[in-house]
Amino acid sequence: MAKNEPPPKSRYNLPEAVSSALRPIFERLQRLLQRCLRGQTQNANEALHSVIWSLAPKDKNASLFAVEAAVGEAVMRFNLGTHNASSSILRELQVEQTAKGSRRANEKDSHRTIGAERKRGSSAAFQAAAKRRQRGKPHPDYSPGAF
Repeated sequence: MAKNEPPPKSRYNLPEAVSSALRPIFERLQRLLQRCLRGQTQNANEALHSVIWSLAPKDKNASLFAVEAAVGEAVMRFNLGTHNASSSILRELQVEQTAKGSRRANEKDSHRTIGAERKRGSSAAFQAAAKRRQRGKPHPDYSPGAF
């Protein structure tokens, strides 16, 4: 394969039932690896998991109630932003949000937005550079002097 040669025939073939069960997994893996090569995230849920683990770290013991509360708050933060999530939670608890708490939540939201824009920009730049590198390469079906 590395020398553009076909792989040798294997004497140990998988049964058709096993092969058909594994094929979709390998196809999903191939799509995942393609996304990783383009500089994109490998898992769409990574960011949500990061928010959950920031509220309920994996290395600390917590009750089921605490974990469920952390997951609920993380989902709200992920979907609404830190400011709207904390405002909603405090409103539900009938607690008034302080100006400092509101300002800090807005800072976190803007920091997250700036980071996402930067990451999106670097991913686009990475993809454009890869496309430019590929543009000058000869097509794999054509190789001078190969025949």
